[in-house]
Amino acid sequence: MTLYTLPFSNPGKTNSVLAIPSYKLLDNVGEDYFLGYGLRLSNIFIFFTLICLFREVILNKEKIVPIFKKTKNTIVVFSSMVFLGIGLIGSLFYSPFPEASLVWLFQYMQLFLMAFFVVYFFVNYKNKFNLLFTLIAFTIILQSLISFGQFSRQSSLGLPFEISRVSSVYYANIDEANTTYRVAGTFHYHNQLALVILLLITFLSPKALKENKPIYFVPLFLGMVTIILTQSRTVWLSTGLLMYILYLNYKNELKRVVDLIGIKKIIGLFLIILIGLSYVIFPRLILSTYVFHENAGLSFRSKMFGEAIEAITFNPYFGYGAGTNEYVLISLFPNGVISTFPSAVHMAFLQLILEVGLLGTFFFFFPFFLILRDTFVNKINYVKNQEAKNYTFIFKMGIITFVIYYLFQPHVGTVEFAYLGIILGLGLNREFLR
Repeated sequence: MTLYTLPFSNPGKTNSVLAIPSYKLLDNVGEDYFLGYGLRLSNIFIFFTLICLFREVILNKEKIVPIFKKTKNTIVVFSSMVFLGIGLIGSLFYSPFPEASLVWLFQYMQLFLMAFFVVYFFVNYKNKFNLLFTLIAFTIILQSLISFGQFSRQSSLGLPFEISRVSSVYYANIDEANTTYRVAGTFHYHNQLALVILLLITFLSPKALKENKPIYFVPLFLGMVTIILTQSRTVWLSTGLLMYILYLNYKNELKRVVDLIGIKKIIGLFLIILIGLSYVIFPRLILSTYVFHENAGLSFRSKMFGEAIEAITFNPYFGYGAGTNEYVLISLFPNGVISTFPSAVHMAFLQLILEVGLLGTFFFFFPFFLILRDTFVNKINYVKNQEAKNYTFIFKMGIITFVIYYLFQPHVGTVEFAYLGIILGLGLNREFLR
């Protein structure tokens, strides 16, 4: 239930803080800019999971011992505690709304909790670990069905667990398409849906190629169509890289699948999708040629990056607290980009540095660097074991996807950090397969 509820922010208990009053926005439409914080459905189930884990460890301490015999797991726990400590300093002493920042910060910590849950489940319930991939398959199916409904209606469906409940969205930049609705599933916005679906496809791909079962291939197909409907160029790029890296790592498995289905059927299906969704794909690609124009996405991003870097220099070590980007930037740059485009910095790395400083950001990402280094140093050990090879592929592709996405998009740590935690957990699992 914890994993299955990760995509749902509604229903929940939410409060709001005023980040930017309307009079500070140059394109004033009479509305203040609020930020919401509170309990999500998945937060409750993560708490229940934590209670169950504590109960098991108290009753049988031997279940926890093998995990901490691995040095990397101990280092990850240490890094998470240091990150939390630094985040607390920024949120308590520098944030304009400490209560909200504390809630967001503890939700960021879901990354490390999810990683630990994945490792614990893998070590103690290895025979049931495949349920994780079945769950991922049905998550993709659910999000795809909701997205197809949104696209056919060209609006949200009005379901209580949807977040984006608008009939249409207008994008001012000249490189943005405004002709078709961009689906968001149950997530905050389209790009976030695309990111999570691609991550779930990455988790599922090795399993699908190994077992050749419809329960895995159908979600992969539906997920790919959903990614197209989100019109997320960043994730489209990552999807192309996924296909290439998948080919390099699983040539024999892919050949077997092609022989099983038939090359003519695959080409025919590809052409049907391309032609059927051409009015979504091609306008998006054509308008993307304007990306370097003065009023396009890269222009406003570069200005926002410059303002963010200058803001970092005023408090480089501890940051201004979780979720404070908009307030900090409008306070320091009243006539800056934020006054016409109220949003967190559209580069998650800078966004996180503004929140928890350089120190907090270092300890946040250090476990990933540690595992990535080990992947290259001990490459031969992970290639010999097929399961370790699969987790290595998932970890590397997951990191690539997040890096590309976070170079151009902000993070919503209260949502997708939990998925980043699953990637971290699968990377740590390899230690038990060497």
